[in-house]
Amino acid sequence: MKNRFKNRKERIDFLTRKLGFDYVSLMVSMTDGQVKKHTDKLYSVLKDKEDFKIRDKGVPCMRCDSEVLWASECNCGTNRAVFDETMWIEDIENNSEHLKQDIEFAKCHGIEL
Repeated sequence: MKNRFKNRKERIDFLTRKLGFDYVSLMVSMTDGQVKKHTDKLYSVLKDKEDFKIRDKGVPCMRCDSEVLWASECNCGTNRAVFDETMWIEDIENNSEHLKQDIEFAKCHGIEL
């Protein structure tokens, strides 16, 4: 196989151009060898693909190019995971079923349930 890229930077630049920064940011903890192996695997699929364009929509699927709909699943329930206080407040306000932790959180933040 012909060596298409001289170094990690060229590989990352290629992947960024084809898949976007969000995808490439997942590679931050990969070694140079892992990035090389990953790029070599994807090259034939990506070489003729149109360059990534920022969209108003979410991140597209690499295979079908459609918008990806995300769902969360945790002990709180489907699509009830929270990652910051604003999300938690919105979840409490938008759901009639409250978890034990919601009651304590609501008390601390002056939210009536």
